[in-house]
Amino acid sequence: MRIFLLSILIVFFAGQALAIWNLNDVSILLPLPRGSAEDALLWSPVTEGGQGPLLPPSLYKILPRISSDLDAQTLYTKALKVVSIRLDPCFAEGPAARACQRQVRVVMQPLVLESGQWTTLDAALHVFYALSDREWMELVTKLRPADGRSLTMGLPLQVHPAIAREGLQGPAWKNLSGALLPFLGARKIVRATAMSVNPLGTFWFFSGINASNGQWSRLKIPRVPEETQGFFTDPGAMGQDVIRAAMNPSPDSEPGLRRILFNSVQARQDMTAEELQSGTREALHLLNPRRHNTGTADCVSCHVAPTVSFWSARQFPTWNWQQLFSKDAYPPRGPSANTTLQPGRAQVLRAFGYFDRDPIISPRTVNESLEVLRQMPR
Repeated sequence: MRIFLLSILIVFFAGQALAIWNLNDVSILLPLPRGSAEDALLWSPVTEGGQGPLLPPSLYKILPRISSDLDAQTLYTKALKVVSIRLDPCFAEGPAARACQRQVRVVMQPLVLESGQWTTLDAALHVFYALSDREWMELVTKLRPADGRSLTMGLPLQVHPAIAREGLQGPAWKNLSGALLPFLGARKIVRATAMSVNPLGTFWFFSGINASNGQWSRLKIPRVPEETQGFFTDPGAMGQDVIRAAMNPSPDSEPGLRRILFNSVQARQDMTAEELQSGTREALHLLNPRRHNTGTADCVSCHVAPTVSFWSARQFPTWNWQQLFSKDAYPPRGPSANTTLQPGRAQVLRAFGYFDRDPIISPRTVNESLEVLRQMPR
């Protein structure tokens, strides 16, 4: 399976050799700080962009407290750091989305020192900034590779190679930060979402806030529709092959996926091959940005879809994925490629960030980034 996935990447990127942009140019996973002081070089909620602080206190106070390990003030002023950045020239949501919005999005996670090394807590805030057409083109011009070709061409999505090599003190992060910050800040925020977790690390909560004309309103989660959604995992079944988990509230769609999540061992015994393939197909649809967006899928379903797709890949290695799922997977040649360490753990809901010190890149993030590349100016 690894060789098959790698071959998909090689074929794809070979065809992109003359392109200007690479996945790591539009989706930037920052390295964790080196040593005890480098964390100050990462953006935080109080970092001043050209449009105000990246996350103003007024918005932070109405978002849920995402971790019980630290008090709210320590989280805000010291622990929360930006670990990833996404560029999106056309963010659209809903079943018949026509208009789209140019956005920059950041993910913030709490960082803590353990034995002299920085690690993350299993919680996150996601902040969306909207840019005008003029601002977007100005930003793209600043970010365009100087020699007309990405320095990371041919590499899969990963911790940003240049920033990881140079460290956060190097020119790659300094230049990227300098290009982005003038366009970001409180005045540009259109949405903020939160993922919090209980102290045992077994129950996760998703919620969000929308902004319109300077007013904040609670986000209604699609397909539920409620203002919060939870996900519970049995602490005794958190591996890659045994899953016992549930959503609350749960959408009516994807019954096969939900059966596998609820008890993968029982599902393996009771479900027919066609039902198991249907559940896998539902997961692949959720991972495919051409089929689902943030307006057509609920939070938990999107975050747990990789668990089901990877579980199926391990349980049924003899399936002909290309034949079975050619109309479902993205790209339509097999399971989505991924560079995450130990993918498919039910307790890892991260899409683009870190679980402890492990970089996490979900297939959905890879697929969305590929879509973004298609829309970037040449």
